[in-house]
Amino acid sequence: MPDKDAIILDAGAGTVMVGEALAELGYNNIIGVDFSEQMLEVGRKKQVYTALYQGNLE
Repeated sequence: MPDKDAIILDAGAGTVMVGEALAELGYNNIIGVDFSEQMLEVGRKKQVYTALYQGNLE
């Protein structure tokens, strides 16, 4: 995706690996969703998401 400002949803953000990879590629509007509050806390510490939400993807 050429637009680095596009909103990207990382559904099942989990280990934050996708968010980190996207941030390294220059994307800066990444939103993460995960079921686990503990994994969301990991995501907060990495500071690559503009927002993180807890949710069930079912």
